[in-house]
Amino acid sequence: MNNSNTKVSAKVLRGEGPCTKPNGIALSKVVADKLNVKVGDPIQVTGSKTTVAVVEFIEKIKDSIVYLGRATRPNAGAHWDEFVQLSRLTVKVDAKRVVVGPPEPSITMEVDAEALRRMLVGIYVTAGDLIEIGRRTFRPIFRGENHPRAFRMLVIKTKPSGIVRIVPETELVVLKEFREVGISRLSVTYDDIGGQREVIEKIREMVELPLRNPSLFRHLGVEPPKGVLIHGPPGTGKTLLAKAVANESGAYFISVGASYLPLHEAEKRLREIFAEAEQQAPSIIFIDEIDTIAPKREESLSPDDRRVVGVLLELMDGMRRRGQVIVMAATNRPNALDPALRRPGRFDREIEIPLPNEDGRFEILQIHTRYMPLDEDVDLRKLAEITTGYSGADIQLLCKEAAMSCIGRYRGKFRPDGSIPDDVLSGMKVSMADFIEATKRITPSCGREFIVEVPKVRWDEVGGYRELKMKILKTILVPWSHRYKAKKFGIKIPRGILLYGPPGTGKTYLAKALANEAKVNVIEARASELGSKYLYETEKNIARLFETARKAAPVIIIIDEVESIVRKRGGDQSSAGKAYDNAVNELLKQIDGVQELYDVLLICTTNRPDLIDDAFLRSGRVEVQLEVPLPDFEARKEIFKIHLGKVKAPLDNDIDVEKLAQISDGLSGADIKSLVDSALREWFFDYANNCGDSNPTVPKFGMKYLLRALRGIEEKSRRRSVGGASLLL
Repeated sequence: MNNSNTKVSAKVLRGEGPCTKPNGIALSKVVADKLNVKVGDPIQVTGSKTTVAVVEFIEKIKDSIVYLGRATRPNAGAHWDEFVQLSRLTVKVDAKRVVVGPPEPSITMEVDAEALRRMLVGIYVTAGDLIEIGRRTFRPIFRGENHPRAFRMLVIKTKPSGIVRIVPETELVVLKEFREVGISRLSVTYDDIGGQREVIEKIREMVELPLRNPSLFRHLGVEPPKGVLIHGPPGTGKTLLAKAVANESGAYFISVGASYLPLHEAEKRLREIFAEAEQQAPSIIFIDEIDTIAPKREESLSPDDRRVVGVLLELMDGMRRRGQVIVMAATNRPNALDPALRRPGRFDREIEIPLPNEDGRFEILQIHTRYMPLDEDVDLRKLAEITTGYSGADIQLLCKEAAMSCIGRYRGKFRPDGSIPDDVLSGMKVSMADFIEATKRITPSCGREFIVEVPKVRWDEVGGYRELKMKILKTILVPWSHRYKAKKFGIKIPRGILLYGPPGTGKTYLAKALANEAKVNVIEARASELGSKYLYETEKNIARLFETARKAAPVIIIIDEVESIVRKRGGDQSSAGKAYDNAVNELLKQIDGVQELYDVLLICTTNRPDLIDDAFLRSGRVEVQLEVPLPDFEARKEIFKIHLGKVKAPLDNDIDVEKLAQISDGLSGADIKSLVDSALREWFFDYANNCGDSNPTVPKFGMKYLLRALRGIEEKSRRRSVGGASLLL
């Protein structure tokens, strides 16, 4: 038998691993043997604090490694990649009285104390612990910013003090309102933030490290950071991250929003906030949407705005307890901020929170579906793949919409009075179809101004153009799809490609197929839509387009009819001509700005390459120019096969694709599609007029309809040459 006082030091791995319970711990068999514990036993876990966890997994985990449950890690004051002390809980004390309540002032709750006590029987708690219960299991009434997927409460006091076990005889007292008793816990931890591991590590270095180890910076003779600016698209978790940092570091947390700082009181309130932070140090001041509080002074029309910026600068410069008071701020418009705030000594660190990649979206989906009853057909990895461009908030909304879709399917089984039979409730599961339906109702946050979508056009649906497609594969698709590998070998990836040729030859269609093959989003914008009659509005539209692209990366931007905004400069000295020149300059600036951003590719189309400014086409910008000509004989054959293959009418055996390709010389791909559509309408006219009860025979779709449609197309389609490009009208 091992000594009951045995202590083992173990390193905490990132994530929950095999832990399924919030208060669980997973450890190796070697560690379990040293502690003489088995599955279900309680053990003490000590980081900066002490808590109790329940052993729920003993398997082939490396020695000296443990996984901690969602609640165990913050309750123990433990951090990823740091060590905790483990010991067997030898003395088990039953609780006479336990007081629980909301973990922070913004939350109130109404709970059936007796029902809650029955649920908590058997668990070990100590003052300061967070208790987490899934909402499927327990449905309290709460108001405020509690945890979105689980119900969390704070253990405020126990009798006797120390680690106690809740038993049937324990008196459980539930406080409705937050009570200031020297213990306050935000209900958010790093484990609640999916898809941002690198960002979390940076934040820990910049914020958590100086708060927890101020002597480290003094020893090195450098000043710790005073301010950290977090920027990124809406819904990526900037505010959530700030709360998690405060919770994990144990710092006093003050959150400030624009609504808390009305202009007539902003200066006074800011001074009060900074004074409180100094008094309560170590502390974090979090300013949300700081761009609304501290905009560029030269662009602000309000003297009050300028004074607020000045006061904020003064307060940050005057902070005495550097390293013990850190100002964090969040914005999705960092360039709207007054430049003086972004210099060293103020917000001297900046962290961008990007949209999550596929692995990040998978993590977020796991978090948000943790307490959802999922059907067996739900494939979270597939959902992560098809939700490109979604922020964390978008994914949270996706899960809510999927749940609403599930409710809609079962609504017919509810009782007339609105109550739900137990067998119906227990059988309700969210299916993959519910999630797919939910995706149709959600527009990703970063794509609400410009449509961000994954195109559905497949590469094999582009008829003909074998040589052109091979050029695109070699020049663009393969290098860009493997851009980071190509970078290692010094291979230059083109930033832009111009597809030019007659109307209807499939330039935009080809660009979408390219994007689909690359498995990335597309932002499609017509140049005519980017242009504006208002001064500087075109430049702003172009800037917003590229900003959206950066947020939705990896992404391909398709600008159709690009000649509308990149006409040759200098030819027109009128105000309209100068406006065109400004638009060209802005587009060139934005393209030059993506030179290090491998995740954005620009594809432009035009039928007037002769009108485009030469600087736009130079090396380093849109340097690859490929002609998309009218389809040749073989291409026309392929295009006819593609469109005829989609016809659902019964086909006649007399359809001769070779003959159709021969007699359609000069037609574009769009013309051929129009021809087939027109022929189908001719067929349907005969079908509608001749089929009925007396004549049930369905006519077949054959050559006569196609030839009739071809004569109509030939009448309006003729060739001419404009600017060196062969065009069809």
